Amino acid sequence: SFMSCSGSSVNSLVIRDIEKKKKPYVFKLRKGVCCFDYSRAWNIIATGSVNHVVRLWNPFSTTKAIAVLKGHHASILDVIIHDDLGLVFSYAQDVVLKVWDISEYVCIQSVAWKFPTSKIPEHSSWPMYLTSSSGPNSYLIISCNNFLAEFKLETDESQKSHAVTSHNKPICAVVYNQSLGQIATGCEESVVNMWDIGT
Repeated sequence: SFMSCSGSSVNSLVIRDIEKKKKPYVFKLRKGVCCFDYSRAWNIIATGSVNHVVRLWNPFSTTKAIAVLKGHHASILDVIIHDDLGLVFSYAQDVVLKVWDISEYVCIQSVAWKFPTSKIPEHSSWPMYLTSSSGPNSYLIISCNNFLAEFKLETDESQKSHAVTSHNKPICAVVYNQSLGQIATGCEESVVNMWDIGT
C-alpha cells in the first residue's frame, strides 16, 4: 500500500493498494491534508492541515479521527511520529513545534523557534527530519530559511544512563555569574559547586 495527501476535500488522504486489488481508503476533510505520517507500531496516522489542527486516525476508519489535537495558530507544515517515545511532533508555518502524547492526546511541550533572521520564515516541503524513530537517542532536525535547529530526543533509559548528580541533598540556591560564565549551586548540606557553562 501507499499513501498520498492533498488539499482536496474529496481525496484528502488516500491509502491505496499498489496492485489495486483492494478498495482504497479515502479520508475526506473540508480543508484537506497538508502532511501525514504513519506508525505501524501504534497503528495510527497523524495528519496536519491548513486549519491548524493535527488529527490522529485509525488507518481503517476514514470517517472519524481518534483524536483532534488543537493548539496551533498557523497551518501545519509537517508531522512526525516517534514510535519509542509515543510522541507526535507537529510543526507549523509560524515556526512553532508542538509535542503531543499519543496515548493521552495532549500537548506536552510547545517550542517557538527563534531563527536568527529577519526574513519571513520559508520552509521546504518537509521541514522536519527525525534521525530515528527507535533506539535510545534520536534527533529532530527542523529547517527554516538557511538555518537548522536540532532537538535531541532521549528515552527514559538513555536519560538515566547520562544523569549527573551534583548534590546529595536538595538544591536550595542557584546563582549565575555572567562575567565569569559560571553557575554556583548550593544545597541543604551547605555544599557549593561551581559550574563552567562553556564545558
